[in-house]
Amino acid sequence: MNPSLISLNQWLKEHYGALGIVLGSAIDRQNVTAWNEVDENKADLLDSEIGIWTRFIALTSAEAVSELVRTDVRWALEKLSRLDVRSGVPEAAQDSFGAWQVHLIWIVPQTCKAEWEKALRDLRNKSAHPEEVGIDFIDVADCDIRDALSRDGIPSLLLQARALLRKSLTQMPAWLSPDVEFIESLKASVDSITEKDQKLFATDFITQADDLALDSQQGSSGLSSRQVANVKVRNFRNIVEAELPLETCGGALIIHGPNGSGKSSLFEAVSLALLGTSKRYCEFLSDRDVLPNAKGNYLRRVLTRYRSGEGSHASVLWDGAESLQSLVGNADVAKDMLVGGRGTLLAQEAAREFLEMSSAELASFVLGDYSPRARRIQSEADKRFLSARSDWQEWLRSYGLSAAITKSGTILRKLVGRTVADNCPPEPQAPILWMHQLGERLPEFAVLCRTIRTSWEIVDSIVGREAVVEQTAASIEKTGNGERPISNWLIERNSLSKQIIELIDAGNLALDPIKQEWAIVKSDLLAWVKWLRRPVVDAVGSGLANKDDVQRSSIISSRLAELSPLGTLLRARKDHLSYVKEKLLAKWMESHAHTCPTCNAEHAEQIADVVNRIAISVDEEYSEVRTEYARLAEEQRQLREKATEDVSNCPISDERIAELAHIFRMPVSGTESLEAQLVASQDFADTLFSSFERLFVPQVWKEPLSTEGIESLARDMSTRILALRAEGFAKQELPLRWEALKKTIDETALGVVSNHLPKTVGAIWRELSACLAPSRWNQSSQLEMAMELKRGAEKLGIVMKRDDEASRIPARHILNQAEQHVLGLAWFFTRHLTHGRFLIPFVALDDPAQEMDQVTYRKFVRFLQAFQRVHKVLSAPFNMLVFLHQEERALDLARATSLNGALTILEWSQEIRSSGPASTVHVLQLRNPEQTAPLPLRAEGVSTMV
Repeated sequence: MNPSLISLNQWLKEHYGALGIVLGSAIDRQNVTAWNEVDENKADLLDSEIGIWTRFIALTSAEAVSELVRTDVRWALEKLSRLDVRSGVPEAAQDSFGAWQVHLIWIVPQTCKAEWEKALRDLRNKSAHPEEVGIDFIDVADCDIRDALSRDGIPSLLLQARALLRKSLTQMPAWLSPDVEFIESLKASVDSITEKDQKLFATDFITQADDLALDSQQGSSGLSSRQVANVKVRNFRNIVEAELPLETCGGALIIHGPNGSGKSSLFEAVSLALLGTSKRYCEFLSDRDVLPNAKGNYLRRVLTRYRSGEGSHASVLWDGAESLQSLVGNADVAKDMLVGGRGTLLAQEAAREFLEMSSAELASFVLGDYSPRARRIQSEADKRFLSARSDWQEWLRSYGLSAAITKSGTILRKLVGRTVADNCPPEPQAPILWMHQLGERLPEFAVLCRTIRTSWEIVDSIVGREAVVEQTAASIEKTGNGERPISNWLIERNSLSKQIIELIDAGNLALDPIKQEWAIVKSDLLAWVKWLRRPVVDAVGSGLANKDDVQRSSIISSRLAELSPLGTLLRARKDHLSYVKEKLLAKWMESHAHTCPTCNAEHAEQIADVVNRIAISVDEEYSEVRTEYARLAEEQRQLREKATEDVSNCPISDERIAELAHIFRMPVSGTESLEAQLVASQDFADTLFSSFERLFVPQVWKEPLSTEGIESLARDMSTRILALRAEGFAKQELPLRWEALKKTIDETALGVVSNHLPKTVGAIWRELSACLAPSRWNQSSQLEMAMELKRGAEKLGIVMKRDDEASRIPARHILNQAEQHVLGLAWFFTRHLTHGRFLIPFVALDDPAQEMDQVTYRKFVRFLQAFQRVHKVLSAPFNMLVFLHQEERALDLARATSLNGALTILEWSQEIRSSGPASTVHVLQLRNPEQTAPLPLRAEGVSTMV
């Protein structure tokens, strides 16, 4: 016997054994399966549980493939004709479960694959008869048969689905959920954590969370089930009255009718009766074009038949109970109720929605109840992580810190800065500006004011405070204490505070005499200013002044007016650059690297060189302005003396002029004398008055601390910073621990579910998909379920992975609509086996064949035939309601799913009635009641079974 058939026989024994079935050599009351060797390369498998006679053919030579395929197909068609329902079958040879199918499965090596595919194409091109036979293959092109069977199985035998069908409701949670495996894997992951505190933290949480998850599961009520019942519909859309005898139809009710005959209306009535909602009702509630106040009138405005008469309303009775009295009015609730019916009701064109869902929607649908303990633990970890992170961010905000900060060093520096600011807020700027004015107006204080002000700006400026923050943070990180740098800064700041207070006192003492006689000083100066600005005009009016001298004097005055503010500005720039060179630049170079970390250039020397060049340029420009000003002021003085001879006398004496010059700390004569400035600028007197009056304003400075006070404050600040740091570390550490644990939980869940799902729900779906696929050998890619299990963002995608590509592409972008429809149908029946059958042992399909070609539809019919039969054999309740609009397909399905081949036909009519003389519903019996299905017999026709 061919080695492949030997391996196949062994594999079948193992898998049938898992179902509790013995693979014998003949079918009898004890054995439901039989294996029979036909010749060296052929063997037959008879499986009475699904009613399929399968012939396995091992191909060995490419030359003989074409003839062999034709011979095998002729044999299968001949056997199928003998197994059809007919009259005259002896009672002992009758099969009460229905007619058998015949399948052909070739074992195809690489050397025969091309010829085998060509032979099948030729057969299908010449005749439609091969569609009546199940055709499949076992692909051993790149592996041995054991590996091929492990990868693909034998889909038509429905071994996975049959194993699942044998499980009861109480057994389903353990089969569906990888919770036990998840907990074991999670504990192993936690045991592998090397960091002691994190391990204890994780162990404690896993114990608590697992107890919570178990309590949650024990409190759940499980699924509520309903029994199949007859449905009566009245005044519903175009239905006057109709009855669906689901309870008495013998397992299958096939309804045919043309478009518009009421099939979808009947389907919606069943949906509303069973689930309390329907696909069309959900669309109505979600329709923005429907006014909100009209959405509560679906029963009266939409469902109730238009000509039903006053007071009549639509009615759907399930087992005699009205189902339309309490339709929910919320679209989301209605959709959730509809989701609960997946696996029971499949609306028209709804199968493709399975692949059209986004990965997030599909994950919610498939994984929603897949692993309750894992989801509960993930949810609890998420909740605690978010709570800990929220506490941490709120703590940051309470201290004025950005919630986006994550680095501990940055947090420490921010805390130091906050503590420094809280305990030593910046002093007001008014005294600092007063010192600047004092240095400008009283030259004896100029050097001292500049020195103190510069030192204070170095210590208490933004740069100075940043320096003490950096030093304190570095000290804490290195020694665990920040008292010394804080103390040094406080001592320096305190010393400067004492000098500032002394300077304020000395300045006030010097200003006091001026302040005492300020009114007289101001009056004399204003009189002098008025006199200084009269002479030339008076001289012109008296004819004593030369007109050319007047014109020249005017030009000089204009130029002096331009030079005066320019000189003031250049002097300020000159003083500022001196301060930058002497103090600021030196301080900056001490606290910054001299070389650029990016280009390694000596930026410090370059900066110093630039400052020097600017200072030299300003000095030269200032000197030029002073020289020009002195020359013009002297010329103006000479013109004034010439013009004012014998005009008028000055209102104040020369002695008083000297006193005023002394009071304002200005020379009596020269280019920078008080007189020269008053003449050069009309605003000079006002500027002089306002600057001195600002100096008269009393200044307040905070009293300096004692030595003990400095030590105490530095200690308190350091202690406060350390306490905040410890509190912050604890607040920051908790979300980090939760994040690490959450990652462990998510990775464990993903690993376990990724391993478990393909073996359970995924295996059922792949088997049913392959069973419904018309030509598996034409598929160029393998279907996979790719998932991501981040809580709140779960993703599950149906993807296709090619052997030569690492990327996974969503299947909806590769498969056509018909192929997507088949995969959706497979998922519907998967859902029925895992959930729907426990709600109600019933499925309703509204035109499921709409997008199928004939080959695919024949496969679908064979699947429904086997699916229905296995329920009958196992005494598992199952009813099927199928609406079809193509007559030939309805006839095919009716013959395949019932011995008498009953088909319910809806006439195309404006109103549907199922009783009375005007009835538009008829039942067609396709077979004679005396006809029965035969058991498979030997080719010779003897009555002994194979």
